[in-house]
Amino acid sequence: LKRCSERAAIGERSLIIASTVVGANNIVARIAELDLPLRAEALTGKLKPRDRLEILDRLRAGELDTVVGVNLLREGIDLDVSLVCVLDADKEGFLRSDTALIQLIGRAARHVRGTA
Repeated sequence: LKRCSERAAIGERSLIIASTVVGANNIVARIAELDLPLRAEALTGKLKPRDRLEILDRLRAGELDTVVGVNLLREGIDLDVSLVCVLDADKEGFLRSDTALIQLIGRAARHVRGTA
């Protein structure tokens, strides 16, 4: 969260990839509890497609600093983020395979200061 806050302070955006919907929602709640200067939303499959698009649009517009999600952020989304944090990247499973991790890390590859 510290790294995401540092990026937000210089006008950059970030993604946090959690392994579960509950984990994603817990991270957003934790950001609020800590009163961090970080505007964050959870993006999960539990949301309506229209609501998911709105969150992504808000990130693109700079209204959000961080989106916390799960596998929905893995591919097919064009975002300008400078930091991708993959939680539990060392755990085995479909969403933590080499291919999936490369897809997730690729979200930051388009940014000049991209880091994963």
